[in-house]
Amino acid sequence: MSYVDLSKVAYNGSWVVGGLPTEYNNTVSSSTRVSDSFTVSFVGTNIAVFGTFDITSGGVETTYSIDDAAPVTVISQAGSNDTQRQQFWRSNDVALGDQYGAASLQYTLRADILQ
Repeated sequence: MSYVDLSKVAYNGSWVVGGLPTEYNNTVSSSTRVSDSFTVSFVGTNIAVFGTFDITSGGVETTYSIDDAAPVTVISQAGSNDTQRQQFWRSNDVALGDQYGAASLQYTLRADILQ
């Protein structure tokens, strides 16, 4: 498994970059504004998005897509505590020929489901 350096992520909107020692490389990016998004290019056959389930939210609805594939909507539930390193979404394998290729992931925050 490889990790994407947050400096390689293109953010659109009002994102906050922070982090705790329990998060990968002490980093996490978050937004509570609907329609905020990020794009990241990667080399490989699939990609996953990990983050923190935030106790202050009732859950989050997000949409993910790779290149021209149909978007996938995911609803992430809040936990009883902040829980780090949680998988929000993982793509299916991307057919990119015999070897690895490049693709782009698009994420859009659809709704913050407040308690």
